[in-house]
Amino acid sequence: MGYSFGTAICLALVRSTIDDGAWFASVLQAASSVPYHQAIKALVFGAFEVAFLFVWRLVSAELRELDAALRPHLADYFPPGQPSKTGCAARAKLLPDLPEGAIFGSGTVLDTMRLRVELGHRLGVHASDVHVNVLGEHGDSQFSAYSVGNIGGRPLLEFPGVKAINLEKLEYDVGHKAYEIINRKKYTAYGVANATATIVDAILFDRKAVLPVSVKDPTRECFLSIPTVVGVQGAETVLEIRPHLNYAEAQKYDATADTLEHMCAQLPPVGPMTRTDALDAGAARKEAYDP
Repeated sequence: MGYSFGTAICLALVRSTIDDGAWFASVLQAASSVPYHQAIKALVFGAFEVAFLFVWRLVSAELRELDAALRPHLADYFPPGQPSKTGCAARAKLLPDLPEGAIFGSGTVLDTMRLRVELGHRLGVHASDVHVNVLGEHGDSQFSAYSVGNIGGRPLLEFPGVKAINLEKLEYDVGHKAYEIINRKKYTAYGVANATATIVDAILFDRKAVLPVSVKDPTRECFLSIPTVVGVQGAETVLEIRPHLNYAEAQKYDATADTLEHMCAQLPPVGPMTRTDALDAGAARKEAYDP
């Protein structure tokens, strides 16, 4: 999976409202002064698995120096090619001195948006009134939690017109939408930026929005997309969903957690990193790249 310049620009635009465009100007300067792929890697840690150090700097001045030092160092923990499968372990161990909830991924927010739009279109209701989430991994093992979805308080599976929809095919189509977009446009930047803007908005304005972001599953050793209250403190409250799923969906939940735990187990060990360690590592790497 590639990297999204649209995500970086989205965050830059938010930042530009804070400091009169200085940070946005620095983004454009960085993007124009180095090769395209290097600029993207420096600014975005992976489409759909954005580490929100950029967002957190809006509410914590102390992290401004830290996130700048971490950008080059994070490349070791977010190798290109498999961002959604490697971020789960790295975020859990990389920054132990940050507040709980400060680091999380965008998870299946974009997939959920796509699912709600498609269901709303077919059922004749606005997407914002379709309350259903895509859960688990952002990837092949993700699934739609239809059994706990609702429209206007009515269970989704009992809503008029739902029985005429092939929900399994819809789930598959939503999960593979990115491939179709890439085939047609060669990139998926706009969708990622839209999902990121939704999360940024929830943080900046303390919306307490319930979003399926990627957070540590309290019962497993991995990060999963789980409904989570997102506000000014980041991922504030994880809403445990598995006990409320039907049997088939609970099996899918366990399967996607097993997949991610297996992926995490294959990664090299990552020791705890303090703020000083991160700054030292970032300074050393900067000197190596720019003697």
